[in-house]
Order: sequence, then C-alpha cells, then structure tokens
Amino acid sequence: MNLNPTEIIFLILILSIIQNQKLDLNILNSSTPFISTKTTEFFSEDRYEELTPDNVIYFTNKERKKYGLEELKKNEKLLNSSLKKAEDIIRYQTFAHVLPDGKELVDILKENNYDPIIAGENLFIANYATPKIVVEKLMQSPNHRENILNKKYKDIGVGIYKGIYKGKEMIVVVQHFGTSFDFCKKPDENLKNQIELLKKDLNKKIEYLNELKKEIDLDSSNLKEEKISKFNNLVDEYNLTVARYKENVKIYNEQVSEFNKCIKQFK
Repeated sequence: MNLNPTEIIFLILILSIIQNQKLDLNILNSSTPFISTKTTEFFSEDRYEELTPDNVIYFTNKERKKYGLEELKKNEKLLNSSLKKAEDIIRYQTFAHVLPDGKELVDILKENNYDPIIAGENLFIANYATPKIVVEKLMQSPNHRENILNKKYKDIGVGIYKGIYKGKEMIVVVQHFGTSFDFCKKPDENLKNQIELLKKDLNKKIEYLNELKKEIDLDSSNLKEEKISKFNNLVDEYNLTVARYKENVKIYNEQVSEFNKCIKQFK
C-alpha cells in the first residue's frame, strides 16, 4: 500500500520510572509529514525494514552504540509485557501509561515475572512505521531519548500490535526497558536457612546446658563428676556451633552488602 506522506500521523508517548524519583510523563504529538531516506552504509539495512520486535531492538541498540553504551539484551519477560501493553491499548482504546484497568508499569512487569530495580516504557502509535522510523521519532524527543540511552537499563522487550484505534487502523509499538533484581547476585538462601537452623540448635543447647548445670549444682552423688564431664563436652560442642554460626552470619552479611551495593548503582 502506497501512502502519501501527508497521510502519516504520529503520536508518541513515554514513561520513565526510576525508583525513588518522580514520574515524568510527556506527550509528543506530531502531524508534520516526513520522508524517510536510506543512508549508505557498509551493509544494507533492508533486512531490518520489517516492523518486528527484533528490528526495533536492532535500531535501539544502534543508537546506544553511537554513545558508547552497551547493548540492551532482549528479554522474553519484557517481550511478553510489552506485547500485552500494546494489545491493551487497542482493547481499551486508550493511549496512556495507566490504562482503565489501573495497572502501572511495575504491575505489568511483575505479572510477567519481571521484578525490576528500575524500569521505563516508551509508547508509539502511528498509521505507518518502520523500525528505523519508530526509533528515529523517539530519539527526537529528549524524554524518549533518555529511556533509549539510559545506561542503567540492561534489558529490553518490544511489543507490536496492529488494530483499530479510534476508528482508524493503527500500529502500536511498546518498548519496555529495565534491570531486574536478578541482575544482582542475591544472598544465598540455603546459607540463610543454615543460619536459622544453627540458631535454633544453639538455643536448644543453651537450654540443656542450663538445666544440666542446675543438676550438677544440686548433685552430691557419685554421678556428679560424670555430669561435669558431660557438661564440659557439651560446652565444647556449643562453642564450635557458635563459631560456625558466626562464620556463616559473616559470609551472609557480606553477600547482603554486595547485593545492596549492586542495587544502589541503579538508584
């Protein structure tokens, strides 16, 4: 289908969510016609002309490379969340960050098992688009550009859905950016469980030692020496358990410190 440039309509919306920061919502409306021209490169980009998630990611990472930023990794969970958001925009006939179902970006990501430290969303709607056009238009706005070039993001997912919006056939493109808690190495849960078990064991040991000491203090029989020997052996066992407990707590606390340090870099 050949489209006259004057028939091309663009509406672009962005959401940036950064933990502990105020949400910055910006809407960019553009009705200015444009003509897309190809540039000469060492290889042809014709293979990236089809509007697919992979191709939008390709041009997004191409922009990041220009600024020396690492490429975003395609994330299956973000692919699912972004596609769901694109479908819901058509379903609810609402082009917004928060749709009538009341779900915000973090809610959508968590529903798709992506637990973000930091996350952002770009929304794009038009009656015609190529992957290159989508990214170019987003890069023209400072706020959209900030999401694409945010060095704190590690993952990306793109959802594309075509449907009738306000009586016209439109294409919705959703970019979901993020860094999940999985990026930072979490403290060892098995070690934490061992610490809890050792703590319970220590509590039992100290209770028994206290009871045994009372018996020894009241005992004047021939068995007293035997009880004293037993008590001393149990004290040795208790001290060894305390040493293990302290060492495990130290290791676990170091892991917690490293985990918190990793998360802090994204605040």
